[in-house]
Amino acid sequence: MPARTKTPTRRGRRPRLSRDQIVEAATALLLSEGVAALTIRAVSASVGSSPMAVYRHVEDKEHLLVLVLDHIASEIPKPRLPKQPRAQIIKLWSAIYACLTEHAWAVEVLAAGDKMGPSILWFMERIVRASRDAGLSETESARTLDVVWRFTIGSLLVQRGHSALAEGSPGPSMQRALYENPDADEFPALAAISSRWESIRARDHYRANLGALLDGLHTWD
Repeated sequence: MPARTKTPTRRGRRPRLSRDQIVEAATALLLSEGVAALTIRAVSASVGSSPMAVYRHVEDKEHLLVLVLDHIASEIPKPRLPKQPRAQIIKLWSAIYACLTEHAWAVEVLAAGDKMGPSILWFMERIVRASRDAGLSETESARTLDVVWRFTIGSLLVQRGHSALAEGSPGPSMQRALYENPDADEFPALAAISSRWESIRARDHYRANLGALLDGLHTWD
């Protein structure tokens, strides 16, 4: 009896790759390994595809970063806003700050350049609208938006540095040497507050500091 010829097994088509899958894989990579590890090749390996397949959906790494940031912004809970404009601004910025605290890699990217996507515009619109409702001019509203944005990114960068220091980053801490152990004869004002410095740094004062910044910029009704 002649041997049966094996019928070749047809392989199904590989599932079509989507932009959402790419963004999800890139987000996971950024959270686990940081910005330096993000490459098109690394993302393609994560989704089990070729780099060319990824390039059909994104132009390059910079474009992918914008897509990931926009995805993160789209997931920021939209808060129920109070009536007072100042309180609205603090609540909106605090929501953005809380989100970026969970995505420390994003702070580095945002500090390096403008990579915000359209999803953050919901927050920006209401922040500017609250400024206008408080009686600020268009120029004052724009200036306030810019100043608070810089303050927020700066606060997050400092917090990131404090976290690295708390985790025992290698090397001597010049900050400790300068602020925690100053010569009382030469620097009496710094020496007087040195015992309070560590406890103040250990807490997150973003909301309180934001309120003080807003009050320094304008008088709110």
